[in-house]
Amino acid sequence: MYIIVIKNTAKEGFAQEYREASVRFMNEMKSLPGLIDAQVWQDNNDQNQILNVIFWESEEAAKADDGSLFMKYKPELKPYFVTNTTQTYKSF
Repeated sequence: MYIIVIKNTAKEGFAQEYREASVRFMNEMKSLPGLIDAQVWQDNNDQNQILNVIFWESEEAAKADDGSLFMKYKPELKPYFVTNTTQTYKSF
């Protein structure tokens, strides 16, 4: 299994809008080949911190994603977004 964790910072006052758009994006991600699950999490202490947690069958499956679905949602996400960081994990 290969996991991608993207920690997003929403613009102040726009956490709900970012979260809702992110949920729509993650729900559509679930149709991609090799994707096991895609979830959205919000920090209990800082509502502007929103995680996208994406579970792939393998690193190869994740790398096969051409990013076109993200590009579809980018215009919807970008107005509510400040920055993000990405971490990846693989099982052995």
